[in-house]
Amino acid sequence: MNGFPSLTYGSPSARSRSGNAASFEQMYKSDAEKMKASWMKNQSTVHTLSQNSYSDNSYHAEDNLQNEMEAVMNRSAEGYAPVYPSALKLEGSFNQPASVGLFAPSMQTEYYAGYQQMIVPKGSQVYIPQGYIQIEKEKQCSRRTKVVTNCEHVDRKHYAKGLCSTCYHKEGRTKLAWDCEHTDRVHYAKGCCQDCYLLYHSTRRRKQKRELAAKQAELCGIAKLEQLKAPSTEDLL
Repeated sequence: MNGFPSLTYGSPSARSRSGNAASFEQMYKSDAEKMKASWMKNQSTVHTLSQNSYSDNSYHAEDNLQNEMEAVMNRSAEGYAPVYPSALKLEGSFNQPASVGLFAPSMQTEYYAGYQQMIVPKGSQVYIPQGYIQIEKEKQCSRRTKVVTNCEHVDRKHYAKGLCSTCYHKEGRTKLAWDCEHTDRVHYAKGCCQDCYLLYHSTRRRKQKRELAAKQAELCGIAKLEQLKAPSTEDLL
């Protein structure tokens, strides 16, 4: 009536269309086997090199190929047959409802690694074979994220001790001396400021003090000897 062939199940047109669908499926399987053979031939060198290398042989070309084949076959088993260029010439193939035939006009196709890949409509379930890794686009980190609580930069990333990086290096690590008389100075070591530490605790400073005392004693002894050797003023008079 509308210029398109009848879709009656008992009609010769429906029987021929089902026969065409079966032939297309057989054609698809044979083409897939040919593609598999050619792909394995091209990848034989890579597979041989991976087996002869010193790696852990984690790359298996045959397993990856089998995963790709399973993905394509499972998508076809969902109710959509592969769309071949010859199928586009059939009369009424685009006007046939998806519930009656095997062709879906909304499906898109593209080629990847020599195989025809189906783009599944949004909302439909797709089986992902074992070995494939599904990556979530907006995957949230499972680790607990600390927030800045001890400084005013609450919008910055936490660094340590509730502070951001700037405030931690500016104030968080700053300590005042508590074990010396200079409690307003920055802590250096052992509770003292730098001057008091070098004066009371540093071995280098103690060694310098001993050497200085020895020199002073030596100078004092020399001075006393010179005083003893020098004639007194009474003798000169």
